Amino acid sequence: MAGAALEANLLATALKCEPSLREQGLWPKGNPLWWDLGILVPLAMDAGWLSVFDLHGGEGDEAAEVVWRLRNLVHPGAFVREEPPDGALGKTLYEDLYLALKSAFSATAIARRDARE
Repeated sequence: MAGAALEANLLATALKCEPSLREQGLWPKGNPLWWDLGILVPLAMDAGWLSVFDLHGGEGDEAAEVVWRLRNLVHPGAFVREEPPDGALGKTLYEDLYLALKSAFSATAIARRDARE
């Protein structure tokens, strides 16, 4: 659910900021309805929306990786391949997920506000 929330948030921000993204040459190819986190996270990083999207002083792409990892565990094959052998996904992973989403939502809210002005 967290990955879907992040994906929806980034897509809404991209659509709201489309004129600015096109002007900067950042608008991705293809139909936005087919974009996933693989397109949206790099777009958000390039657009500067996720400059505050970090974990414990890390880089934005580290936080995106946490969200992406948890999102992919919804798929049975990914769960079996990626789950730790002890079966514990860990408290830290979920805390990082919360921090990542909180940061992303704050940053993209600012981008959408600026697009209105």
